[in-house]
Amino acid sequence: ASVGKGNFYFVQSPEDAEGVFEIELEGLASVVAQNMQVTLRPASGVKVVSVLNQYRTTEDKGELQIAIGDLYGGEDKQLGLEVEVDALPASGSFAVGTLHFSFQTMVDGKLHEQKGELPLRLEVGADGVAVTADPAVAVKTGRLRIAKVKNEAISFADKGELVEAARRMRQIIDQLKSSAIAEKFEIAEELDHLDHYATQLEKRGFDQVVRKEMLDQSYQARTRSRGDLSLRGTAGSSTDAPFSVVAVRSNRTLSSPGSRLRSTSSSTSSFPFSQNRSPSSDPIVTSTVIAFSHSTVPYRYPA
Repeated sequence: ASVGKGNFYFVQSPEDAEGVFEIELEGLASVVAQNMQVTLRPASGVKVVSVLNQYRTTEDKGELQIAIGDLYGGEDKQLGLEVEVDALPASGSFAVGTLHFSFQTMVDGKLHEQKGELPLRLEVGADGVAVTADPAVAVKTGRLRIAKVKNEAISFADKGELVEAARRMRQIIDQLKSSAIAEKFEIAEELDHLDHYATQLEKRGFDQVVRKEMLDQSYQARTRSRGDLSLRGTAGSSTDAPFSVVAVRSNRTLSSPGSRLRSTSSSTSSFPFSQNRSPSSDPIVTSTVIAFSHSTVPYRYPA
């Protein structure tokens, strides 16, 4: 599916197959932009640690190129990145990098390419402390982390390393349960299911059905943002814990004949020190979520 630029689903019943075809046909009928490509050019002292989504990525001369794919009306395309920052200023705005993007739209039967860029900045308050966390961004990155660890757990389980697979899932569970988003319904539900799968692995109950369920859920969460694709096919604090804080938000209108695309960028930072310690020289990990959507009104994350 990835090589052919298609989609992946675990179909468990005829009814499930019907729903999958409905989703696919709806997507084909609502394409508003094609072949979105994103290139991240990190600023000096910034390094990309990982891409939380499941998009095809390549690196070239320090730049990260990401194939986002097609955009559908009414469905955001999210991009979650983890970057490492060597040092932050005492206060003010810090440049994380620049996101360059391109996509194609159909006008009068012909494809027209559109291009643009989105600066990514980290806002730092007094004494090197970033501003208050954005719950919406924290929830989105939390769900992406859960989806990514499911995929990692499958890789370990396929090699027979069930204990390590369960350990990695438990690690994410503990991290998110000690965070401010633990009580959010979406995260609490995801954590319950992650605990279920970790228990299955610990009991050596990892079979093909469990594997396909986990793979389906991980794929959908990391490539799509539809509510009807969430958690498909489900069977049956430390003071030194990192805390998340909002770093940047910006909005850009992407011009497109006959329509309007909206991009919103927000990011959170995890600082590796407790409230009882001053910031050290340790690298700072920043998580950035960029969402592209088709809309006739400005698109914003909830306050």
